Parts: sequence; structure tokens; C-alpha cells
Amino acid sequence: MSSALTNRYVAALAASGRGDEAFRTIDLFVERGGNEAQAWRFRGFANSLLGKEARAVAARLRGLSLDPQLPYQAEWLAMSLNLLGFDEEESRYRTGLSPYLRLFLADDRGALKARVLADGPRAWSANKIEFAVFSLARARDWPAIVRIYDARPADSGDLCVQLPAFAPVIAMALDHQGRRAEGARIRECVQRALAWQLRTEFRSPEGAPGELELWQASLFAMRNDRRALDWLDRALARGWLGQYFSTSLTDWPQFDGLRADPRLASIQRRIDAHAARERADILPVLQRARPRQDE
Repeated sequence: MSSALTNRYVAALAASGRGDEAFRTIDLFVERGGNEAQAWRFRGFANSLLGKEARAVAARLRGLSLDPQLPYQAEWLAMSLNLLGFDEEESRYRTGLSPYLRLFLADDRGALKARVLADGPRAWSANKIEFAVFSLARARDWPAIVRIYDARPADSGDLCVQLPAFAPVIAMALDHQGRRAEGARIRECVQRALAWQLRTEFRSPEGAPGELELWQASLFAMRNDRRALDWLDRALARGWLGQYFSTSLTDWPQFDGLRADPRLASIQRRIDAHAARERADILPVLQRARPRQDE
């Protein structure tokens, strides 16, 4: 009956593609007297990890209608709605979010860059630093990313000890700045970690759906290896559509070398179609929620 343990167990099942088990676990939690609002929170998290953004948004809004104090829901709603282009609705959830995430959602790239560079070593422990790094990568601002890397605190000195999710972006930036040996070492560490994680039966719920496949695709793409497209296919099959940064592959610089391949354009069309379906499914949910929010 522990909400915290149930949440993590459900999330691990969903992240591992075992959605039916995840939702049966939530139903059992409710049947045994578990908190209904928390159950909707679990459903939101599970759907997010399965790549079902519309269902995740609906579940989170339902949970908040039962308990406006549910933790983390504003953050998740803001990220999902921003990803799918619902800027007006997303802006309602920015209050209280971390500065990096707020600036990313507002698309204030200049202020976000200034903030993360001014924070220096503190940036590495800041909530949502990955959004600042992605914003700089989208702009192909490799010098700024290397400045962030060079400002890392001593306990993050060796990225191979505890790899951040954005480690491949750091490797790209180092390559572009002529520090290829450092970039190569980070990529090797990422590849070793990926090889192990892709073999495991269960996945960590810390990543987005298909994130492991995305980063494997990225490592191949950095070498202009066409196997990157096969791994992108696998990422899409697990529900990846750019979570939670951008649905446009042009914003992901690791795929720059594959732009001429027609398969990349085909993959983009599939992402666009998936995003369009999610937007269509979210619209009635938002329309139902608007009167309650306005009250």
C-alpha cells in the first residue's frame, strides 16, 4: 500500500514495456483501498513511459482534480503539452518549475544560455540541466556546451563514473572543438553502458520511452553509420517522439550527417503522424478541463 513503492514498481514495469502488468498493479492498489488520486498519478507516469502522451495528460489532470497537491504533475503536464505544441495550456503550469525548464518552455534561449553558463559548477546539480544542454545543442553552440563541461565540479570530473543522460551531446561538442580524444572516451563509456542496459529485462523509469534506442542511434549517427536509422525505428516502436525536447529531428544535431538519407525523412513523417494523433486525442481532454481550471 506504499504509494512511493507502488509508483516506482509501476513505472519500472511501464518503462520495460510491460504496460498490462503496470495497469493491473494500479487497479489492485485501488481495490485494496489505495488513494484514488495517487492511482491516477501512477497512470500518468506509466502512460508517459509507454509513449502515450494524451493518456498521460488525461490521467494527470484527473489526479489533480482529485488532489491539487499531487507532486510533480505540473512539471510533467508542462513538458508533455510543450512537446506537442499546446503552448497556451502549457504556460499555465510553469509556476514553481525549475528555472532551466521554465526558460526552455518559454523558448528564451538567450536567457537560458546565460543562466546555465553563469551557474557554472552549480548547473550540474540543477534540476533539468538536460534541457539547457539540449537547447544549446539545437543551436549547435558547441563552445557553450564545452564551457559547461569544463565547469563541472570535481565529483563530476570523470563522466564515465556516473554518466549523465546528455553525455553523448558532450562528446559531440568536444569533437567539434577539436578535443576528439575526450569525446571518443565518453562515447566508449556510453556505448558500454548502453550495451549492458539494452540486454536487461527491466529498464529504469528515469528515461523517456525509447531513450536507450535513441542514444544507440545517436552513437551510430555520429559515425554516419546507417544502422542509426534502424535504432531510430526501434526507438519509435517504444513510443519515442522526441520526449521531452522536440519532435523535429532537425533539432537533434547527431542526425545532421544523415539528412540526405530518405529513411530519415520517412522516420520524421512517422513522428509527425504520431504527434498529430496525440494532439487530436489531447484536445477533448483539454476542452473538458478548461472550465474547471477557469473556475
